[in-house]
Amino acid sequence: MRKPIVEAIITREKALDFFGLQTGKTTLLVVGGSLGARSINEAVLAGMNELLKAGLQVIWQTGKSLAAEAAPGGRT
Repeated sequence: MRKPIVEAIITREKALDFFGLQTGKTTLLVVGGSLGARSINEAVLAGMNELLKAGLQVIWQTGKSLAAEAAPGGRT
């Protein structure tokens, strides 16, 4: 990890506020790797409504090609 990230002093409350997350709700972080990114992103996109219906809040790191779909309200 980069030194500024490791040394950052950020409270849980600030992080929740930054990402627009709710306290007490389970959060799923999705990060694709180089070779698996496409299949991971396609699976998340296909299942996003089910994840949200299950009460999860999602932080999804994706590339430019899916940025619009990954943004809040970007799903149809």
